Amino acid sequence: MAPNRQHMHRTLSQWPLRLFILAWLTSPALCSPSEARLYHDLFTSYNKYVRPVVNASDTIQVNVDLSIIDIRDLDFEEGVLDMISWVSLTWTDHLLKWSPGEYEGVNYLNVPSETTWVPDIVISNLVSSPVELSPSRLVVSSDGRVLLVKMYRTRTLCRSHGDLPKHACVVKFMSWTYNGFQVNVESERTEVNLNEYIINEQWKIIERNMTRNVAFYSCCPESYPSVTAEIILAPKREKMRDDAVSNAPQHFPADKLCYVLCMIFLSPMMRIF
Repeated sequence: MAPNRQHMHRTLSQWPLRLFILAWLTSPALCSPSEARLYHDLFTSYNKYVRPVVNASDTIQVNVDLSIIDIRDLDFEEGVLDMISWVSLTWTDHLLKWSPGEYEGVNYLNVPSETTWVPDIVISNLVSSPVELSPSRLVVSSDGRVLLVKMYRTRTLCRSHGDLPKHACVVKFMSWTYNGFQVNVESERTEVNLNEYIINEQWKIIERNMTRNVAFYSCCPESYPSVTAEIILAPKREKMRDDAVSNAPQHFPADKLCYVLCMIFLSPMMRIF
């Protein structure tokens, strides 16, 4: 197994233990009385089915971040990128604010995502359903900021990049049901995060831009924003050389070539002298 793959295997194999410890440490039985009281005060009358805003006209700003961990495969014939990545969402929940001084200095609370409102951000250009590789938990800070980070394995669409042996693979994030006045999708980054990326042996990332786009439709006056991560991949030289060799025409065996030439020369129909 290659060193990068060994590192990847070790990293993924450690996650079940880390997540078990995290769940154990954040279980209600181990929470301090202040955290238990804070949880009770925040969620006793909390409604997770409505947007957590002060006024109905307020817009929730959702920041999207994509961090690539591993490119598992690029099927350039079908135009599909198979990769593992972190997807993080951040927003502000005005109903989940508190004063740390009233709860013995508690500044953060770790809660299951099922207990709160979560923006319905989806990847719109998936080939198949994503595979979740991590539990769904949130970190809420006292000022109402919420962080959701999940590890996914996804298969998204790609296209050839002109006449060059490059492929542009897109991961598009958007709200499934909200318009731009209700949930505004944006990204503070201009590039995909590669801090935890495991170098691929066959493909190299030459561009990784993140852009925000806004769509309008004739049916509705509202805007529909999205964030697109465009990842342009190019084969490494070793792969290009291997492909060139595999695609090259096969040489005719020398002994068979001599036999054919002799038959042509001796054949009465082919002789001209």
